Amino acid sequence: MKKWKLYLITSSIFIFLAFLFWIFQYAINKNIDEKSGLAFDLAKHWKLFTSNAFEVSGLFSIASGVIYWTSSEGAFDAISYTTKQVFSTLFRKVKYPYSYSEYKLIKHPADEQIYIWHLIIVGIVLVGIGLIFSSII
Repeated sequence: MKKWKLYLITSSIFIFLAFLFWIFQYAINKNIDEKSGLAFDLAKHWKLFTSNAFEVSGLFSIASGVIYWTSSEGAFDAISYTTKQVFSTLFRKVKYPYSYSEYKLIKHPADEQIYIWHLIIVGIVLVGIGLIFSSII
């Protein structure tokens, strides 16, 4: 199965689950007659939980996409090369076999493509759903 089909299926499942949560919240709101009591408190906490859950998971998705992109562009190469060289020197008593330029060429081939848009798009959708839920409260 191609990657974009897998991403489309998982995104559709997330959106369907969000729609089910929204229907559940709407049903709770319709059944509440007065603004006090246990039913209102449960509905309020349920809305707060779902809005926060969608917003936090969306922000984590966006952040993981950005970190993956910066990592694949080589932002952390100097740190990982230095750490490997230090541990190689301390524990194996031999010099690390590659220079930094060789390490970068091995780590990042020229024809490598980076696909992070699925993480960003799903994150934006989840944050949007969370903002919609939080505006309902």
